[in-house]
Amino acid sequence: MANGITSLDELDNTKYYYIQQASDNQYVYANSSTSYTMGTASSGTTHQWAVYKSTNSGNYYFYNLSTGKFMTANGSTCPLQSDAVPVFLLPGETAGEWYAYSASYVIGQNAAAGANAVLLTNSIANYEVPAFSFTEGGALTAAQQNAVAAKVYVYESGGETVNVISSIGSAISDLSALTDGSTVLLYSNGKGKYTYDNGSYLYFGSTPSTNDIDAMKYVFTVSTDGTNYTFRSGAGNYIYTLQNGTIVNTSSTNEGSFTITASSGTANCFNLYSTTSGTYLNANPDKPVGWSSSEENSLYKFIPVTITASSTVYSAVYDCYLTDGTNEKSLGAQVLFNNSNTYSAPTFSGATLSSMTNLATGATVSSSNTYTSSVAVKALYTSNAAALVTPTTVSNGTFADNATWYRIYVNGKLLCYDEKTARYYTLNRTAQATFNDADLWCFDGNNVTGYVLYNKKAGAAVQPLTYTANLVNGDVPYTGNEENLWVVSQNGSACYLTTAEDGFYLCNDGQGKVSLYKSSSYKNVAIEPAGETMKTNAELYANEMGNYVGMFKENNYTSTLTAAASGYTTASPTATTFSNLQTAYNNFMNNAERVTLRNDRLYVIASVGTSGKSIRPSGTGASQVVGVAKDMANTNQYWRILQLGNSGEYYLLSPYAGGYLDASSGGKIYLTTSAPTHPYLITNYGTTLSQWLLHDQNASTANRSYLNYKAATNILTGWTGADASDRWQILPVDEFPVTVSASGFATTCLPFNALPSSGLQVFAIESATPPTSEDGIATLSAISGVVPAATPVVLYAKGGGDFTLNATDTEGTAPAANLLQGTPDMLTTVGANNVYVVWDNDNNTPGFYKYTADQLAPFKAYLSAEVLAAAGVSRLLLSVGEEGTTTDINAATEGKTQRGSEIFDLQGRRVTKMQKGGIYIVGGKKIVN
Repeated sequence: MANGITSLDELDNTKYYYIQQASDNQYVYANSSTSYTMGTASSGTTHQWAVYKSTNSGNYYFYNLSTGKFMTANGSTCPLQSDAVPVFLLPGETAGEWYAYSASYVIGQNAAAGANAVLLTNSIANYEVPAFSFTEGGALTAAQQNAVAAKVYVYESGGETVNVISSIGSAISDLSALTDGSTVLLYSNGKGKYTYDNGSYLYFGSTPSTNDIDAMKYVFTVSTDGTNYTFRSGAGNYIYTLQNGTIVNTSSTNEGSFTITASSGTANCFNLYSTTSGTYLNANPDKPVGWSSSEENSLYKFIPVTITASSTVYSAVYDCYLTDGTNEKSLGAQVLFNNSNTYSAPTFSGATLSSMTNLATGATVSSSNTYTSSVAVKALYTSNAAALVTPTTVSNGTFADNATWYRIYVNGKLLCYDEKTARYYTLNRTAQATFNDADLWCFDGNNVTGYVLYNKKAGAAVQPLTYTANLVNGDVPYTGNEENLWVVSQNGSACYLTTAEDGFYLCNDGQGKVSLYKSSSYKNVAIEPAGETMKTNAELYANEMGNYVGMFKENNYTSTLTAAASGYTTASPTATTFSNLQTAYNNFMNNAERVTLRNDRLYVIASVGTSGKSIRPSGTGASQVVGVAKDMANTNQYWRILQLGNSGEYYLLSPYAGGYLDASSGGKIYLTTSAPTHPYLITNYGTTLSQWLLHDQNASTANRSYLNYKAATNILTGWTGADASDRWQILPVDEFPVTVSASGFATTCLPFNALPSSGLQVFAIESATPPTSEDGIATLSAISGVVPAATPVVLYAKGGGDFTLNATDTEGTAPAANLLQGTPDMLTTVGANNVYVVWDNDNNTPGFYKYTADQLAPFKAYLSAEVLAAAGVSRLLLSVGEEGTTTDINAATEGKTQRGSEIFDLQGRRVTKMQKGGIYIVGGKKIVN
């Protein structure tokens, strides 16, 4: 046998050919006088075909020399027939390979493993249909040539006819009118629609048109023995199984059987009961279904129709391609026809028909043109969607200088080059915060035929992203030198990467591995322009420096990052400006610190929707939470935000009120003093670093609400939305305010490490000794530098005033001994007369005096009653030296007039009270007031 032809122009009407399936040794041959199939090679006449090309239409006719009949197709069968039938040939994917179409079907080898049967289908768009090649066998005899030519001439001069509905009658009133062989429409009385066969199922449509080929799918031919009835559609299928509540199947071989009874209450209506399925033909809004009961939606009318042969109709093969003007990708081919013989190409979702060309004549045609014989048409379509990536070029192992780089996330995980295990692409389980070369990809190709994907770290000279079919639970290796093409597509908000050759999705297998599947729940990808994102983030980060949670702390890399962003232009990037931006961005991301939430810090929670407002409790205990003017120095507005494990959930504690943020009640948010039960999930709002949503988690998913500030009523409530009133900024309290009275003394106890501001001295009370005469002595120990977290202390500032204790991450040294206790967390119940606190008595004598209230405010220090009882004293008086240096504390014994209670000025005169700024003798010691 000679080599296969590579051009249809080589086909010769005077010769015969062997028709071989292109990828193996299967040949088309006549297996009987009436049909053909596939088999091994043979030199006999059963395998020999005249492939006759018509000079009138450009169509081909396949004539078998053994049977003297022509190849055609009929759904599930492969008949040979005496009358000529055209076969259309269109080029396959490889030179010398061709797709064949006859009647309304594509002819090909059955793709099932080991099968040698011929496969017939309406379209190759969704099937893998192997193409054929032609090998010249020898010369036809003159008689054979004449026989083929004569039959072709008869066919092309006579045309073909099809059946159509010529008229529609009225619904029958008596079952006797439903005779064997009658043709009717099935009308659903309950839904007011007509039934039609789509090839596999029954559906509903509007009134069918007369003289329209497509309307024949509405026509059903009746067969009956007078008791049982069958219904066969114009598409050649019987109404078959009626599963209860599901769509009705049709079948070309299983006839199905019905008994029919007239309705008991509705004229001209009938019930169709399937003896095959034991259910009635019923109806839902879109389609007929099976059901267990009669009447109502099970009522149908039989409407007689008259069928006649229409005018001559010719088939049209549409070879369809998607194009961008330069590149083309096959969308498959379909065989269509209509009774007006006008060009009418198929439609494709997401694409618009741009042109049609008659392949035989080369002429451009439109839907207004008609044809007078069967035709083959090339139809071009343009995509309605814009390209999702900007392509680059790769040549001689080098990336173009203006390459656009992308990051690719596969179901949330970053696709990257594995530098440690070279020659693999993998998914990064902890998507990196930097833009390393291993993370960057470019696309070489087009949006029609597909792209080759290159990784920047792997380099343009290295194998691009390739694959092996059916890859499961693995990383993607380099598989050789071929360049696999990938298609980027979008369906609504979902984006996908699929292999151009066989339509596999690039997936995350759900376990962090790259996989390829035909269908998957893990196929969504996000393709992020790296340069654009870096520039946007650089500009964003430059504006996100500050002291809100989520912001970046000021660092030395900010100015460099800003300058690099200014020098990079996304419209015309260069390798240098991109590299500068990438380096500056990575340096910033590797060195910049975020302001983070911490359990040991205090925060003010401020509304984004109402600028200048923050939240605080309206009182102590289980009080309502309200909005107030933001004041970073007001301890009533301070909150502790206490993390629960690593869930992202937190309890919100008001130290001032001594309660936790609870759920909304009556549209308002309150605190609870019981154990907290409402954790709040704190998540970023969009891409804004310093704005947060606080989402109550202790509720059903449907009822969970966001913390919301209603400015009009000045209340805090729960809300299901996420608008500006649900967004919050969280401000760390870096400077805790303290006010020292004119006598010079105060106390505090903070949950964080703190540095006192200038002029403020800090002391612990080391010990208290019983009085040896009239006075006892309490020894003070100075704390220099950092005051450790949760350490209760005495503060002293000569003359008093307002000061701050500044939060720091530096650790302080705790005092070796300290009799003081504190309330670093929240409002504390101490009980009346159980503790002693610092205050100035009526004589302006500072000291620790008995506290008569029941609760003590947060962030305070105190002495327990037990400490004073052990010292045998009723109070401790504070004093300082002449130079403002605190020396000790005088203890006054219980029930006596103490020398410590007598006040003298420097002239030795006794006074009843001290004046501010004066120096006095109290208990034999100088006191500065």
